[in-house]
Amino acid sequence: MKNLDAAASYEGGDPAQIGEALRRVPEWCRAAYEAGREFDLPHALRHTRRIVFAGVGHAAAAGELMRALYVRESPLHWNVWRDYDLPAFAAGPDTLVIIASSSGNEDEPLSALEQARQRQCSTLVICPPGTPADRTTTADTPRLWLDQNCPTHLVSLWHMFVMLGVLGKLWLIPDPHEHVDEAIGLLVEVARGLGPDTPTARNPSKRLAGQFVERLPIIIGAGPLAPVACYWKLQLHHLAKTAAACDEMPNVNHGAILGYTRPDSVWQKSIVVALRGPCDDARIAARHDLTTTFMLQAGLNQDTVRAKGKTTLAQVCSLAYFGDWTAYYTAIMSGVNPAPAPTLDEIEH
Repeated sequence: MKNLDAAASYEGGDPAQIGEALRRVPEWCRAAYEAGREFDLPHALRHTRRIVFAGVGHAAAAGELMRALYVRESPLHWNVWRDYDLPAFAAGPDTLVIIASSSGNEDEPLSALEQARQRQCSTLVICPPGTPADRTTTADTPRLWLDQNCPTHLVSLWHMFVMLGVLGKLWLIPDPHEHVDEAIGLLVEVARGLGPDTPTARNPSKRLAGQFVERLPIIIGAGPLAPVACYWKLQLHHLAKTAAACDEMPNVNHGAILGYTRPDSVWQKSIVVALRGPCDDARIAARHDLTTTFMLQAGLNQDTVRAKGKTTLAQVCSLAYFGDWTAYYTAIMSGVNPAPAPTLDEIEH
């Protein structure tokens, strides 16, 4: 295994300098939010009653994060759609279909865009310039271009902050400006504390990556942190090229918990990580405590990562960014190139 405190591990193991890109995530998030706030949008979109966020991979992960942040306080019907076409309820101008594409080439959001036009939905396209998603967009379709400096497997938070800007400007969500300021300030703090220059003894992300090597990580979250657990899984797939799983509390206590001790050979090669934060409901916190006790008594590999921040947005961002760094270090320690894999280009379209 590679030494995460040795510069040589990054010089040879990260030729695309994904670590340097990770350091820039806070500035990209700020730029994305400002781009969303400044974007010229039709006033009629303020009458939106339903949002369908059509995308796959990292774009879909951003939609899930947004949905989890606002589903309890917004009257909007919010749906994340990863399939072809659109759900039956998506029809008419009061349905806003956000076509989000990290590469601009994926079949699924392109299919959703075509059907959104047929059903006369309102649309917003977020994609890289010059791609099929860009070229098929008509002149009357609002379109935001993805920041081309941001690697495709680091764009989830970029997409989320663009939507915070856009939907906040339309008053479809409560004005997020103060929460955004706290969240981005916290991302800067996280980058400083978890970067490669911080030694393993003071870097919890490096230490957790050491537990992930040659084990199956199973990430658990609840409420707004449930899609963060899924995001960690996605990043472990993309950066570390490893298997991972995720689950959601309290549903863990109604099925999955029964399988946590059998067979022993599986759990010896696994580790369960609970993502927790102040945004957890008190009942969820109690379930986390009981589940952790059960796992420790059963001799399972178990750990907890706690979110930072006062607002739910800041807590979601701090844990998502922690997951980015952990997946990156898992790749470096395992001798795996964290750059985007060409295999996806062959099967995505």
